[in-house]
Amino acid sequence: MSKEYTVILNYYNKSPKLLEIQVKQILNQTLPPTQIWACFMGGDEKFNLLKKYIEVTRGHDNAFFVVSDYNFKYIGRYQLALTAQTEYIVMLDDDRIPDDAYCAKMVDILTKEDCIVQQFGWVLKEPREGVGDFLLPFKNNSYLEADEDALVEADYLCGGMSFRKSSLIHLFKEDIWTVTTGEDIMFCMRAKKNGIPVYIHRPSDPQQILWHENEGVNFTIDNPSIIELRTEIIKKEMNEK
Repeated sequence: MSKEYTVILNYYNKSPKLLEIQVKQILNQTLPPTQIWACFMGGDEKFNLLKKYIEVTRGHDNAFFVVSDYNFKYIGRYQLALTAQTEYIVMLDDDRIPDDAYCAKMVDILTKEDCIVQQFGWVLKEPREGVGDFLLPFKNNSYLEADEDALVEADYLCGGMSFRKSSLIHLFKEDIWTVTTGEDIMFCMRAKKNGIPVYIHRPSDPQQILWHENEGVNFTIDNPSIIELRTEIIKKEMNEK
């Protein structure tokens, strides 16, 4: 089975320096991406970020960018993913830094099972409790504690995710009733309803780690109104009153 894949990135409120670190790591993957798409949608800083992206990817004919004055929000990258030339998609937020073999591992998992997978996610106890329990790809602050890889079932993921393009039908065949946030919740929960599992990957190989560097900006967790909206999305997706 072909292991070609597309990396889709989304830049908004992080620094050009962080973009440079992320893109250089993507260019250094043990399994090189077939294509890299960087989305710069809305935001006054988009042209500074775009300038750095062009600089870092100079000489790489598989790197592309999309610029829009209209902010399509996070859902926009999933709309674009529908047109990818590859079946496998690795989507990363602008604060996630993949180690050298991260993408290879994500694609390997996807070749074996039709699923949605990442290393950060949430497990709900009950919908009324809000966003749920946050799971990390490690235990006791050590990525290397596990003796072997593990896939832990989750309700939804965050920070981006890896999936088969064919799974996107489940996101878009139902109404997208808000684009402010929650596309990750909608995609994961709708996929699960249709028999596609959602996993948090816990690696034993340090080269498969996805690092988190948010430069002190974490809009979702820091904003009570966004938490309230995401809780509403969870309840709606689970048919809660």
